[in-house]
Amino acid sequence: LSITNSNTKSIAFANAVINGNLLIDNTAVLSVGSNNFTVAGNWTNNSSAATPFSFSGSQTVTFNSGSPQIIGGTVGTIFNNFTMNGSGGVSINTTSTISGNLQLTNGIINSIPTLLIMGNSATWSSGSNSSYVDGPLKKTGIASGFVFPLGSGGIWARIEVSGITSSSDFQAQYFRADPSTVTSS
Repeated sequence: LSITNSNTKSIAFANAVINGNLLIDNTAVLSVGSNNFTVAGNWTNNSSAATPFSFSGSQTVTFNSGSPQIIGGTVGTIFNNFTMNGSGGVSINTTSTISGNLQLTNGIINSIPTLLIMGNSATWSSGSNSSYVDGPLKKTGIASGFVFPLGSGGIWARIEVSGITSSSDFQAQYFRADPSTVTSS
């Protein structure tokens, strides 16, 4: 699905499936309201519109391919709810933000070399050795504590920050290393 020029494309029904790639280009807008939809290909956002991906309510985008998927383009995308449910995983090639819930069902989200951001109200659910964020993850507006759903190399390695006394932003990444090779000075 390619949305180009200054067009606005609306997805007006629930549970739509985009079986290929999605391109939002030029000053185009994809407006989905509160309708959930699934993307089985790559997501490319090159639109210079103020809000190139428009949603409302509890809208969810699901990435579900058995082949590797890419979220890229020249502009980062703000997702509401984001479900990772494809064994091929997703590579984040443009800094992207999740403002609602990150559902980790199946597949790895690789945020290297960019950044995945979870907004102030963002949460996450599920997660396992087969579904986590591998790479840098930033959480904004942490008021008391947060557990980062991280891992690497098939290891589910959540990292927690706690004891926060005022709203702060934290960024974390799990690095798998052999502890016998770590030295101190």
